[in-house]
Amino acid sequence: MYEIIQEFEKGHFTVRVSITNEDLPLESTFDDSVTDISELYSQIEHGLLEYFVVRVQFFYEGIEAGSDYLGGCLYENAQTAIEQGLDGYLEDMLAEAEAEAVTYVAGLKQKLEADFG
Repeated sequence: MYEIIQEFEKGHFTVRVSITNEDLPLESTFDDSVTDISELYSQIEHGLLEYFVVRVQFFYEGIEAGSDYLGGCLYENAQTAIEQGLDGYLEDMLAEAEAEAVTYVAGLKQKLEADFG
């Protein structure tokens, strides 16, 4: 289940940024020769780190028109990490989801004009 962290308007779209717990094992994301994986698990278990997936969605008239996901996020605080832009990833995610949404809405417009004149 996703928790909404931010919601705002951008042009004709409603944008939602949300998170959920990451199910992917830390070993799939981090190299144990560089990072002590067992220590990361301990810090997550004790609430010192959060390991999560970020989802960005663009809605048009309540319909999801574009989205992007980023998994394997490991930060002290998810809310703060998102507010600070996820080390530049959030800007890219927003751009990707918005481009998908614009393309979807343009295609929908063409289909509606073809179907309904």
